[in-house]
Amino acid sequence: MPSFVQSPIPVVAAVVETKLRWFFPAMATLMLAIVGVGFAPTFYLRGLGTEGLPPGLRSLPGYAYPHGFALTVWFLLFFAQTVLVASKHTWLHRRLGIAGVIAATAVVMTSFVVLQRAIGGTMRAPLLDVPVVVFFNLLALIQFSVLVAYALRFRREPEIHKRLMFLANVSLLTAAMARLPGVVELPLLVAVNLSLVLLVALIARDFAVDRRLHRATLWCGIVLLIAPRPIVAALGLSGLGRAIVEALA
Repeated sequence: MPSFVQSPIPVVAAVVETKLRWFFPAMATLMLAIVGVGFAPTFYLRGLGTEGLPPGLRSLPGYAYPHGFALTVWFLLFFAQTVLVASKHTWLHRRLGIAGVIAATAVVMTSFVVLQRAIGGTMRAPLLDVPVVVFFNLLALIQFSVLVAYALRFRREPEIHKRLMFLANVSLLTAAMARLPGVVELPLLVAVNLSLVLLVALIARDFAVDRRLHRATLWCGIVLLIAPRPIVAALGLSGLGRAIVEALA
């Protein structure tokens, strides 16, 4: 092929990459929608009435409000950051980095408080699937902390950084997705793993743009997000898991 004739493959790849530049803002929008719809009855729209809620959710404890506020700020900030990067305002994206650190810290701290208080509250009822929920929430908190910490470590490597931040949010979406209309009727182990659909979307994007799986998606998505889940489920369903939750209650 003559040197002045450009191969169509790089051109096509560039076009695909340009179109998928808005993948992360689109996913951030979807995450906001999931959080908004999932927690609308119990948090965002409480002012419209709580008569339709289960008795245990009609009054919200005070410690739940900082948690809801922290999570809302975090997802809004993630959306803003993805839009800034996609629109090539990376200088402002970097300046908002400290706000992200503060919001992430607030999410971890308030989530731990809610989880600890919820254990005692739910243990007043029959155990049922309580240990599974407890261990999955604890796993999500650990995953989020690790992923955000590594995202900060790789903040100067955009391809790694944005995937880690995306995956950190996937780890947080379990509770919201489990509250979506229709999801409540699904088996518990299906509901708590439904957020992994977003990981599938990231994998599809990797292959669409790079024709291969990015190492951050592989190690932090598949290994960190997926691999521990069968172990956590087994622990939650075991006598040992029940004993641990009883001891924490």
